[in-house]
Amino acid sequence: MKKDINNEMYFWQFLSRYEVEIPKIQRDYAQGRREKSELRRSFLKNILQALKGENQLKMDFVYGSEEGRKLAPLDGQQRLTTLWLLHWYIALKSGHLSEENAEVRATLRNFSYSTRVSSREFCKQLSNVVISKDIFNVKDYITQQTWFYSSWKQDPTIQSMLRMLSGTYIKGENDSEVKAMDGIEQVFCDEDYDVLWEKLTNSDCPIRFYYLDLLGLKLTDDLYIKMNARGKPLSSFENFKADLIGYLSEKEKESDQWKVFNSVNNGFPIKLDTSWAMLFWNANKQYWIKRQQALEQNGDSTAVEFHIDSPYFAFFNRIFFNLMVSAKKKLMTEKDDDEDSSYLYKADSIDNTNNVVFNYLYGRGENQMKDNAIEYSSFDYYCYMHEDDDLENRYIPEEAFRYITSILDNVASCTNEDLTRCFPARHKNHPFNFIPVYESNKEYETIVPFSQTDRVLFFSICKYFEQGRFEEASFKQWMRVVWNIVDAVDIDTIAAMVGRMRRIEKISSDTHKIYQYLNQCSSFTKNGQLEEERIKAKEILEGTHCEDVFVEAENLPYFKGSIRFLYQNDNGNVDWENFDLKLSNSRNVFTDHLINSTDASHMKKLFSYMNADDFNNCLWWHYRVFNNSVKSWRYFLLNEKLYGAIHNFLLDKPVPSYNVPENENESGNWIFYLSHGTLLDFVMKKIPSSWIRWYHDHAAIYPSGTGVFLNAGQRDRFLTSTEGVTIQEDFLAGGTETRKFLWGTNIPFEFSGYPFIWDYHNQICVSENQNAIKVLINTNGQDSSAIINELQDYISRIQSLSLVEN
Repeated sequence: MKKDINNEMYFWQFLSRYEVEIPKIQRDYAQGRREKSELRRSFLKNILQALKGENQLKMDFVYGSEEGRKLAPLDGQQRLTTLWLLHWYIALKSGHLSEENAEVRATLRNFSYSTRVSSREFCKQLSNVVISKDIFNVKDYITQQTWFYSSWKQDPTIQSMLRMLSGTYIKGENDSEVKAMDGIEQVFCDEDYDVLWEKLTNSDCPIRFYYLDLLGLKLTDDLYIKMNARGKPLSSFENFKADLIGYLSEKEKESDQWKVFNSVNNGFPIKLDTSWAMLFWNANKQYWIKRQQALEQNGDSTAVEFHIDSPYFAFFNRIFFNLMVSAKKKLMTEKDDDEDSSYLYKADSIDNTNNVVFNYLYGRGENQMKDNAIEYSSFDYYCYMHEDDDLENRYIPEEAFRYITSILDNVASCTNEDLTRCFPARHKNHPFNFIPVYESNKEYETIVPFSQTDRVLFFSICKYFEQGRFEEASFKQWMRVVWNIVDAVDIDTIAAMVGRMRRIEKISSDTHKIYQYLNQCSSFTKNGQLEEERIKAKEILEGTHCEDVFVEAENLPYFKGSIRFLYQNDNGNVDWENFDLKLSNSRNVFTDHLINSTDASHMKKLFSYMNADDFNNCLWWHYRVFNNSVKSWRYFLLNEKLYGAIHNFLLDKPVPSYNVPENENESGNWIFYLSHGTLLDFVMKKIPSSWIRWYHDHAAIYPSGTGVFLNAGQRDRFLTSTEGVTIQEDFLAGGTETRKFLWGTNIPFEFSGYPFIWDYHNQICVSENQNAIKVLINTNGQDSSAIINELQDYISRIQSLSLVEN
């Protein structure tokens, strides 16, 4: 027979042509299970309506593997079994199982099960025996025959077949048993069986399906194994797939433009089970092979059931999440003039707890968000589009299915490993799988979950495959740009994640020629990183610096893809003259060793180029930067208010000379103490995550409980330089020759051997066991000699009282 992909057939024709045997690895007959009562009734009624009406009932695809006349169905076993039972029953009731109809019985014998000997023998006996068409309860009649073994009642396939024939009983009033009317015998009761038989066995039969010989299509053994290894219960993906195809079928009735998605040759129904399925099978087969090997090594002969439903389902959930995030309003208004407002869902509100589509696709569960644990419940969650505020009438637009088709068709040109191999060197070990895979070293089956960064990468790679197949050179360039944008900010919120996706979408019109596309773009005035990528692309194509130089710079430990400070001058303008020198100096400063170091020399040098405005704009109430973390240095390097300081620092210009500030309590002068002396050395070692803010009327390097007051000069000088005053060394926080700083808000000290505390209100208190018990002096407005006199007076009074008591 010619292997024709357009091979539309009806069941009697199919059974007359082939000897059909359900393979051993296939699941038991599930449509006859007790819990499938409503499914049976609905399915059988649809068949009856088609037989009695004029419309055909299409049952999608049946896939098989042929050897001569023998055929093993790899998918469609449930539908074929139901059709066989229906034909057997209508043959019985129309008198075609009589002795003179040997040909009908012979054709029925062309269907069998190899899952169990009992199932095979049961099908054989039903096809051989001569039964009167006048019997009433088929199940009771069959189970009472001498050829029906009592042990067959334990065979789930036989029990399901009997239930399909005669239905089930359900509990009625007063616990009485009532027929559920869900079997062939009930649904087809009192029909004209002769007419039905004629319709079922003639070429105009309205019950039809498409048959595909997979081996004839030259598909691999892997797919054969995969399709024979279906899990027994219907998985979330199987239910999703059925509803997806059903959605497309309904849309085809509305408009011919949807026909392409239901194409027998190249539509969703065939691809979901063939070429697209192979992507997930190839990515996951080693997982199952290892699982099987592990069992065998432990002496366990259990056959592992290979399947791919979980990764397949996760992929579609992630695809639809992309579609939701990037959905634009259909009708734009004058108010929709900025980037975010043009989207159907705003970035800062997309994760609203009332957004059922987001909650489902993101995997929002109780106290967790995991997209690898989504359980399918309704296709409504995939209908993400709506008009204005009409949330009730959500739908999936036609372009979404073109998007999905392009991605799945084009990703076949590569593997997960091909993709990650093109990541920048700094991310070469980032664990990412575009095609989801099962997580190894787990006792239970679960796929590797996605982080927020992974979602942005997935979105970006989808944009690439939407436009074409994998080409290593172009994909490497695309991922270089993508990772630079991803690394530009911490993706630690949903809004940040969505924002990155939309930044990337903004430049995704030609992902396979990203440099050429960026080069012809206008300036990105609202986004520094996009503008940097545009400028670098222009320099690569037209300038003196090649791509390799940028790649090396971007992968330096502290730069993470952002290097605009290397080509910006002291006004922030593009100037390539000093790029090479700045890069050379950066290699010596920003090393791996610096990251965990408390060496303050580089930061003090940077601060030495700052002025009062720089301090107020970038340090005062701004950021926790008194450390050598990548995040802290990037804050300075990318700060648009520090062009001059950063430019001079990277050029390694001589440190400017400073005079000791005349008024050390002015904020503009505090930068002197951070860039000179040992204060910053102390802060980096003791309170590296601190920042500068007001606390109790003091400018404090915060956290204040163990912080340093910058404007407590009177206190600090008195306690560190007054004769007769002693403090513990633990309270010293470094400084210059002329200005020592103290660490803490309340500083204990001794004067002439007596304990006191200088508190944060600038009060000197009498101390007992290092606790303030009484305010003695308000130091505001007093000089050191006055404070000393009051302390001496207090000590004299204490001494006099002591003499009197003695």
